Amino acid sequence: MYRPYFKAHPLALALAGILSNGLLTSPTRAYELVWDGSGDNDSWFYSNNDFLHSNTNWLNNDPLLLPNAGDTLVFKGKTRLTPLNDGPEGLAINGMTFAADAMAFTLNGNRIISTGNIVNASRNLQTINMPITIGADQVWDGGNIPGGSLQVNQFAGLGDHSLTLLRHARVSAGNNPLILGETGEAQLLVNDGSKLDSVSADIGAGRGSAGVMTVHGWGSKWTNSGNMNIGTHGRAILNIFDHGSVISKTASIGNGAQVTINGLGSSWTNSEYLTVGSRGEATLSVTNGGALNSGLGTIGGGNSMHPSLVTIDGAGSRWTNQSLSIGAPGQGSLKIANGGAVISAESIIGDQGSGELNIVKGGSMESALTIIGNRYIGRVLIEDSGSLLSTRDLSVGYLSDGRGELLVRHGGTVSSQFGYVGASSRSIGRVSVLGSGSQWLNKNELFVGDQGKGSLVVDSGGSVKSDRATIGNASGGAGEASINGQGSTWTVRDSLTVGNQGTGTLNVENGGKVESASAVIGNALGGLGTVMVNGDGSQWRNQGDLLIGRGGKGLLNIENQGLVSVGGRLRILSTGLVNLNGGTLKVVNQDDVRPAPGGRFNWLAGTLSITGADGVTLGHSEIFGPFTTLTSGKTLAVTNSLNVNSGSLLWLNGGSLKAGTLAVNGGQMVFHNGSHLDMNDIGTLSGYGTLTTTVSGGTAANTIRANNGKLVLGNVNSTQGFEFGGKLDVGSNQVTLLDKDKAQLGVSTSLGKGGELGSINGIDLGDGETLDYTGSASILGDFTNNGLVTGSRGRLTFLNDVNGAGGFGGNVVFRGNYNPGNSPAAIDFHGGSTRFGASSVLTMEIFGNSPGSEYDQLLNIGHFDFNGTLALVFGGNFTPTAGSSFKLFDFSSFSGSLDPSHITVAGFDRNLLDFTKLASTGTLQVAAVPLPATIWLFLSGLMTTLLVSRRKNHGSQAF
Repeated sequence: MYRPYFKAHPLALALAGILSNGLLTSPTRAYELVWDGSGDNDSWFYSNNDFLHSNTNWLNNDPLLLPNAGDTLVFKGKTRLTPLNDGPEGLAINGMTFAADAMAFTLNGNRIISTGNIVNASRNLQTINMPITIGADQVWDGGNIPGGSLQVNQFAGLGDHSLTLLRHARVSAGNNPLILGETGEAQLLVNDGSKLDSVSADIGAGRGSAGVMTVHGWGSKWTNSGNMNIGTHGRAILNIFDHGSVISKTASIGNGAQVTINGLGSSWTNSEYLTVGSRGEATLSVTNGGALNSGLGTIGGGNSMHPSLVTIDGAGSRWTNQSLSIGAPGQGSLKIANGGAVISAESIIGDQGSGELNIVKGGSMESALTIIGNRYIGRVLIEDSGSLLSTRDLSVGYLSDGRGELLVRHGGTVSSQFGYVGASSRSIGRVSVLGSGSQWLNKNELFVGDQGKGSLVVDSGGSVKSDRATIGNASGGAGEASINGQGSTWTVRDSLTVGNQGTGTLNVENGGKVESASAVIGNALGGLGTVMVNGDGSQWRNQGDLLIGRGGKGLLNIENQGLVSVGGRLRILSTGLVNLNGGTLKVVNQDDVRPAPGGRFNWLAGTLSITGADGVTLGHSEIFGPFTTLTSGKTLAVTNSLNVNSGSLLWLNGGSLKAGTLAVNGGQMVFHNGSHLDMNDIGTLSGYGTLTTTVSGGTAANTIRANNGKLVLGNVNSTQGFEFGGKLDVGSNQVTLLDKDKAQLGVSTSLGKGGELGSINGIDLGDGETLDYTGSASILGDFTNNGLVTGSRGRLTFLNDVNGAGGFGGNVVFRGNYNPGNSPAAIDFHGGSTRFGASSVLTMEIFGNSPGSEYDQLLNIGHFDFNGTLALVFGGNFTPTAGSSFKLFDFSSFSGSLDPSHITVAGFDRNLLDFTKLASTGTLQVAAVPLPATIWLFLSGLMTTLLVSRRKNHGSQAF
């Protein structure tokens, strides 16, 4: 037991001697000493010289008791509020309590070792300035009474123990380093609004040690003004929970250490360097709204099996940096997910080591400068809808030996101002944008293979947009872009250069699409540019000019239904080559495919489409000379007019033709090897001349129009020689249709005054189709009418045989035979007039008593002029009964002759028929008894007299 100091006194000396000899010794006990401040000074160990009535500052039953190892101290009252520990250095005190009535104490003096709790039960600030070292697990409690708090200003060490700061306890380590885990396990909890200050800190300092620091609760805060090491040689954990905060200058996390910042309001602010993975791998997690702020952040120190990992996860979770480096050195990884965000002025992934950045499930990162693969390997994944990497400058593969890879998939988005893929010499960069909704939005220039090797892959519906783009920029740079698959697109709002001074390759395949405002392939000296557009649906649409081989070598390959469209001028310059082999090249003018000297345009197969208003005129260029051949696999498509003028020959030798207007103006067209004229591909065929080929297709939108001469169409050796479904405009010209059987007219046919429509083996007007004439015209060759023939002026003359169930209108003349219907039918003449010439034969079939269905009728005739022969054919095992009648004709007036000498009868005894009313009422009657020939002669004379009289009264229709 520690004794108070006394002046020399004989009795005291004697007693001391007795005690020193052990005569009065007893076991050491721990006491609770209560400070009452009754001494003459502030010393913990003050005692007066009155041996019988000694006095101290401690209230107890033994006036000789002063603080000793293991004692518990209680401070109360309002006297002597600045107690001074002037006892031995490192005195072990088993806890201190500031009583409820304690005023504001300030404890000073020598260092103590605390082995018990320090508690403030008062409503005042209690200050401890003497150094305190922790000797056992304990709690320092600032109290729960308003106004009460605890301030410890010289925290001297935790050792391998546990310390909890509660309820506004404020602790400062002063100039002492804060060490958690020297040789064993140590824990420090800053809780309930408590504060901890330190100048340096080391968590998990010793080998085999373990240190855990937790800052928890609203207002709880740890401020470290110097270096902070988390995981030096031992295991280390730093937890910042539930609005807790940590402020530090520099911090290093390594040796497997774990840092967690969890919950809204929880934060760690590191003003300068933050290194995750300084001595081996480390883990840092910011979750559920936590915040991390640092000046210069580094993630590295790991290896391929155990990389250092930082996770920013959850809505509101955020890491803000001035500069961030992932993989510098060693292997480091950053994952941003579920609404987490990282903001950095500069971000480098793969600096001196291997770096990995994963932005998934709606995470985001914003950076002014982002480098992937700076001096080593960098990999970045942007995955899922809502996941975003936003940066001003983006380089994938930056410095020499840098290897960068950026993968955007499943709806992820990258937004940048300037993009570089393979920026420097010997760097390699690769960007892949995969899947519907995945996109890279580059607002200014994009370089693929700037000075290094760069690759851009857009596949499975991905999208890239940029203002300008260059593939293979500088000398030594090599870039390749692949736009592959349906829905995959690359939109260049301004100019696209493939092969500037470097080597550039653009492949558009399997339905991919590229759009650009203007483009150059092989731009400058030393440049080599190659573009391939291949596959059904693959497109490159260039709104402005496309220059090929401007200063470097340029090659454009269009294959296998790929499409290249040029809205401005296509210029194939001296070092340019275009191969059209199975795809489509769409240009404005026919001279666009005329190469400059040294340039070449190879049309091997595919479609050459000319869209300009001037169309194509054969004989004006080498490509479209006076003798132009379209071989098998070639299609010439002209949006406006294709002119085949006199002296020109268009030979379709297996090829095909499409045109808005095909103007055959005295030129020749020859069709061989399966080539034919498909009117579905021709808007209007106009002109004159002979087109000896199968003519097929067409709708109301397609027209054949004869102009300025005779037009011969069709193939006399084919049963589909002329099967046109559109409009045929004969006009005042002569048109001859060739077919092995009957030529098939389309939806409408029109003839003007003087027009003639002829055929070799006949013409068929189908059901629902019309033939219209607007002046006197003629039809040469047999004609089947199952539609409607009508006219407004003049007359239409059929020079050969006519049949069918279709109607007629206007004035119609039959000079050949006419057999109404395809079986008995009623034919409507719509009030028009009809005339049968002397050589014509009108055959009327009578197979029963029902008009229109069992016997033929000609109805609604205005004036009926008949000068031919009427052939009556009875059939169908039908025998008319005596007295029955057949209304064969319905007319308003009649001229000509229907006497028996102009009538033939087959299948029935003509002597039983009464022809007398045919010319008056159009009725054929069956007589009750046979009439003698003399009676027929009398009746015939009488009918002639009546008809002459009727013609005087009604006049006759002029033909």
